[in-house]
Amino acid sequence: MPTVSVVVPCHNGGQFLSASIGSILEQEITGATLEVVVVDDRSSDPKTVKELGKWAAHPLVRVMPSEGAPGPSGARNTGLRHSEGEWVAFLDDDDLWLPQSLQHRLDVLKTYPDATFISADFIRLVGGTRESEHGFFRTRPLTRELLKPALQSGRPQRLERPVDLFLQAILTWTGVAMARREVLLDTGGFDESLRKAEDDHLWIRLARREDMVFTPHVVALYRQRSGSLTDAREPPRPWSIIAYEKLLADPDFRPHRKAIRNRLSGFALENTYYHRREGERKKAIEQAGLAIARAPGTLRTWTALVGSLLGRP
Repeated sequence: MPTVSVVVPCHNGGQFLSASIGSILEQEITGATLEVVVVDDRSSDPKTVKELGKWAAHPLVRVMPSEGAPGPSGARNTGLRHSEGEWVAFLDDDDLWLPQSLQHRLDVLKTYPDATFISADFIRLVGGTRESEHGFFRTRPLTRELLKPALQSGRPQRLERPVDLFLQAILTWTGVAMARREVLLDTGGFDESLRKAEDDHLWIRLARREDMVFTPHVVALYRQRSGSLTDAREPPRPWSIIAYEKLLADPDFRPHRKAIRNRLSGFALENTYYHRREGERKKAIEQAGLAIARAPGTLRTWTALVGSLLGRP
């Protein structure tokens, strides 16, 4: 049985697919084996179909159609169900793992053999160029503070049931997250009703029930490109609002509702400013109202509403 199954959802990603799969197969891991499960999410692009057919012949790669709802959640859940490894990791069809990516994460088990959920750092690729030579979490003030023990010492940091921390900032990303298969299945996998923010939604739910161990190594490159879901020309947070509203309605998250409401207010404010810049006054007012409803005691929500009513950009 493979030690690690790597699930790669693919939808018309033929331009980058081979590089992504290659970055997985080039991993050198000691005392472990891996399989790659590529899930075709209804690709129609001829180049992608050709690439998928090529990889289907590789002995370490399985290619299968998605059995779930259209979108990354359904594809990842299909791969999760059909994976055979004790551990499951994920990599989207346009992202890359750096050398030793898996080994750095597996090395966590030397210190924490009972770990069930592992994360690491990554670098964003913007227009094909590295945003920084330092990891994303290291370069953001809040995450740098939350992960200070690991980032300063260079050693793994164990975060006990870090749901409260995750409600401040998501301390992982799908391309660096790795968890035991049984834990992912028990948590319910990705919510297939979410087109975006499905990953944050899962990691928060996982953080409520499991410890996470963070290793400060930079292990992946996260591609931000025109036309991708993360680059869509739309308000930045509509799906985050839907995802966090689901958490707010979940009885398991009753002790965390104040933090969730604050996050919802912040998301609505981001949407407010987007609509103001676009000259969409009515939508800006609606989002400012939502921000107030979720955090009525916050001055900036009222300031945003006044600015929206006045039609300020």
